[in-house]
Amino acid sequence: MGALGRFILEHLSQPVVVLDTAGNLVEANRAAGADPHLDLVAPFRSQTRDPEVVAFLERLGATGRASLELAVARVDPEHATLQLRGVAVDGFFVVTLEPRPRLTQREAELRHIRRLDTLGLLTARVAHDINNLLTPLLLLSRELVCDLEATGHNPSLAQEIELTAERAACLLQSLLGFARRTPARTELMTLNAAVSAMRPLLELLIGPDIKLVLALDERPPKVQVNRAQLEESLLNLVSNAVHAMPHGGELRILVTRASLHNNHGGDGPAPSYSVLVVSDSGCGMTREVQQRAFDAFFTTRAAAGGTGLGLSSVQHFVKEHRGIVTLDSEPGRGTRIAIHLPVSDGTSQPLTPRPSSVGASSDGCVGRA
Repeated sequence: MGALGRFILEHLSQPVVVLDTAGNLVEANRAAGADPHLDLVAPFRSQTRDPEVVAFLERLGATGRASLELAVARVDPEHATLQLRGVAVDGFFVVTLEPRPRLTQREAELRHIRRLDTLGLLTARVAHDINNLLTPLLLLSRELVCDLEATGHNPSLAQEIELTAERAACLLQSLLGFARRTPARTELMTLNAAVSAMRPLLELLIGPDIKLVLALDERPPKVQVNRAQLEESLLNLVSNAVHAMPHGGELRILVTRASLHNNHGGDGPAPSYSVLVVSDSGCGMTREVQQRAFDAFFTTRAAAGGTGLGLSSVQHFVKEHRGIVTLDSEPGRGTRIAIHLPVSDGTSQPLTPRPSSVGASSDGCVGRA
């Protein structure tokens, strides 16, 4: 390297090292040693060379250009990453070094919030497009029902298609409403009514190898609930139960009521809940799986197309309705999930969307039923 090259190198404000084609250090400018807490030359010393750096040098020699983000330790308690960008020039490797402080917890959370905002916008756009696709499906199903009735045929299956499309349209409207932060539409209804309306679809979903047992409350109280979200939660629970019983079994859906004294503080009466219980005789869950069962995107069926969003959406629905969800499971003995919704006082009011929080704990929402 000539005198001019050394002069330019020495007066660059960015840290730069020059290596020979074997990766040995030839030159390092003043900026490369300016940080007393961070040894920028250390990754290129042969006795401390990281395998990632070796691979970086091999790519640099093969292609003439390479980059690498490397975690490096500092003398002080903080840590940093080192961005390496190299280029081969006249038989040397010239590598620029850019130290970057590792993200603090607050910065990481802010970045996570921004990603969630972007994901929410994308989800709302997809929901809007799917809603547009459902419109012709609803029109065609209604026309099919009319044709079947006119010709004396049983239109029950076509009616179920129409009802399912309507449920999907309502669910998408709830999703778009949540994205716009508008109050969710709710109605006063019983859990009996929801289960009874869903029964034909549930029977189609579970197939002939699973026995469906319904045990409904004789005098069910009313709850204030978004019907589409309730029906979607029931579908998610039943779908999970079906996947847990690939060789058949028994699926029980129970509607009952409960007063959870152990979750109630103060001297007044314990709050009353209408409870929807879905239990199966399937494979059950290990303790480790139970601890993560309600985590978004956690699934034990990734290879089979599982998304890990079913129980997460159920938990979100229950939280929005000021309820409680409990899980009880054991390997080889099935799973029991109970949704507790507060009994309504008889006046219907819209639900106010809760602000989302990053890293919010689900303590008290998942437990032994």
